[in-house]
Amino acid sequence: MAQTRRTTSYSFPKHYVRPIPFKAHKIDGFTPESLEHYYENEYGSSVRVLNSIEYGIALARESGVLLSDEVPLLARHAKIVDRIYMQELYLAGLAEDGGTNLEDLALERALVENFGSTSNWKDEFVAIAAAQSSTAEWIVLAWCERFERLQNVVSEDGYQALCGSVPLLAVDLRTRAYASEFGDDRQVYVETYLQNIHWGHVAAGFGRVLQSGSHKQCEPNDVTQITVAELNARITDGTEAPIILDIRHDDDRDRYTSRIAGTEWRDSFKVAEWVGELPKDKPVVVYCMYGFWVSQKVAEELRAEGIDARSLEGGVTAWRAMGLPSTEY
Repeated sequence: MAQTRRTTSYSFPKHYVRPIPFKAHKIDGFTPESLEHYYENEYGSSVRVLNSIEYGIALARESGVLLSDEVPLLARHAKIVDRIYMQELYLAGLAEDGGTNLEDLALERALVENFGSTSNWKDEFVAIAAAQSSTAEWIVLAWCERFERLQNVVSEDGYQALCGSVPLLAVDLRTRAYASEFGDDRQVYVETYLQNIHWGHVAAGFGRVLQSGSHKQCEPNDVTQITVAELNARITDGTEAPIILDIRHDDDRDRYTSRIAGTEWRDSFKVAEWVGELPKDKPVVVYCMYGFWVSQKVAEELRAEGIDARSLEGGVTAWRAMGLPSTEY
């Protein structure tokens, strides 16, 4: 008995491939057939699979069979979306006639700051790619927002594995991407790819990073707070060591008895009673439990009295988390 095909309002196909961004016969070191095969059968297949998965999800949702049908499809959906993103980055990273010159000063400066030179970056990129096992799927040049730096990242599970990062350049490390052209010589394959980089596209991606404000040069300095790193550096150096005061409430001190080594406690409710003890020619840092309103409010009151005061970001817990010197009451 023939089954009736279920219908849905989902538009199928919904997603289409982006146009190939180059003339395949003008990419040095690659045959046009290999690049056309990649575009049509690897990238194109991924987009077709995405359409199929999303169609299945739409049917499952309209039929109310979430647990039996939709959940496995959602897991596949996440992986295929990541793959398409990387494949499009891979194709966009290639330029005709031997690549383009790196002319973007901001990107060049970032590569030098993080790798020593652009050639150092290339050497590391190739070496990491060549050293990976057969399970590696991508090697990526990415901007890591958390650590404010460019880094080379490898994905071994098909996902980007780049939490908090912005991929700028990606090379497909799966054997199917290069075996027909380079056999099992992954190193030569990656080197050939890097000889054809479209630096304009890479720089455009980095430009979006700068515009988003995730780059450290775009962040204004907060003169009302000090980081654990800054405070530790001042203490270690000794020349600008500030007066450091513990202004936690009694209940926090009772249950969390650790304090920054060499610091004294002051009552945050009675700033007016002890502010006169502080010299106005020396910086002061106050800390509470987590660096929120208690220390921020006290620092504000001290600044109103003409004292160069800042609160410690993260409080004593951030200090302890870094294993920095502390004592018990």
